[in-house]
Formats: sequence, C-alpha cells, structure tokens
Amino acid sequence: MACVLSGPLFFIESCKMNPDKLNPLYAFLNLLGQLILLSICYVVCCLPVITVGGATAALYYTVVKVLRRGQDSLFGAFFRELRGNFLQGLRINLVFLCYFGVLAYFAIPHLTAFRGQTDAGLSVLIGLAFLGLLPLSFLYPAISRFYYRGTALFRFALMILGRHPLQIFGCALLLAAGLLLALSNPVSLLFVPGVVCYLQSLLLEPVFRAHSSQDSGYDLWYGD
Repeated sequence: MACVLSGPLFFIESCKMNPDKLNPLYAFLNLLGQLILLSICYVVCCLPVITVGGATAALYYTVVKVLRRGQDSLFGAFFRELRGNFLQGLRINLVFLCYFGVLAYFAIPHLTAFRGQTDAGLSVLIGLAFLGLLPLSFLYPAISRFYYRGTALFRFALMILGRHPLQIFGCALLLAAGLLLALSNPVSLLFVPGVVCYLQSLLLEPVFRAHSSQDSGYDLWYGD
C-alpha cells in the first residue's frame, strides 16, 4: 500500500489500495482528523450566533456526503451548504432561541436557589428543555436534505417524530450529551460537534432514506 501523508494530522490524501482494504488504524485516524477539522470550522462559523443553523446543516451534510459517502470536498461542501442554508437555518434559530430563552428565564431563579436537590419546577424545565432537543436534533440535518419551508417543514417534523420516535430520542440524547460535555470541558469542542453529528447520522440516515422515496425534492446523490 502506498500512501501520501501530509499535514499536522497526517491525513491520508491518496492511496493506491482499495479504500475498503485500507489499514483500519489509518482509516480511523483519517476520519478522526477530518472530524476535528470540521468541528473547529463549525465552532468558528457559529461564533456570530445567527449562523448556527446554517453551520449545523452544513456540518451534517458534509459528514454524510464527504466522510460517509466519499463525495465532494470537505471545505467545499461545508461552505457551500452554509451559504445555501443560512436563511432557513436563521428562521429555525429564532424559534428555538425564543423557546430556550423563555425556559432559561424561568430556570434562573431555580438555579440561583439551587442547594444540591432539584426541585419540581426545575425538573419540569429540564424536561421541557429535552423536549425541545427532540426537533432540534434533526431539523437542521433535514434542511440539508429536503426543501421544506414554513408549514411544510412543521408537518414534516411532526411526521418524523410520530413515525421514528426511538431514532429521534437517540439523536436528542446524543445532542444533550454533547452539549453537557462541551459546557463542562470547552476543549472538547475540538471534536464533539463532528463526532456527535457522525453518530446522529447513523440514526437519521435510514429515516431520511425511507422518506426520500416519497419526496420529489430529495437530493438524489443520497440514494446513490
């Protein structure tokens, strides 16, 4: 096997051997390195806040199309999708910012008076926060695949939640775990976004594939 290694993370840029027969260690390090690069790029692009939605959709699209499907280029796919999904992501951002902002407003007094035991009010707010993570965990990936707008996106979200509750629950758990890890250890932001997105894609891809055959607006490369 002849490989060309370059860059600080020693990515495999070319290999004459069939990728399916690639040394598992090199393949893993290559994947991990690209996930780290994507995570850093994602965090930087999220700093303006208003770009979070578009960046999240771009992260998911790139993970699936480039890392899992072996198509397109890493940064080319990411920034193209960031631009393409900016406005749609911004509208979704506003909805979730309002939702979680209201929850935070009511949670602050409970957290201020926290004495090691969670009261009933705080428990309800935590439950409502996790409830909000359910649609949050798949809506951004969905807009990277489908062309729903307005009420059509709302109906699509209800349909996905109703037909695939276990997969969406798993995605929400992954998102919650990633957020908690990032809050407790900010250094983990170097890899958490990419890793969480990759794991979520393992749950969401079968869901999107099942729906794509019924949707004329589906991105056809996904079914290749």
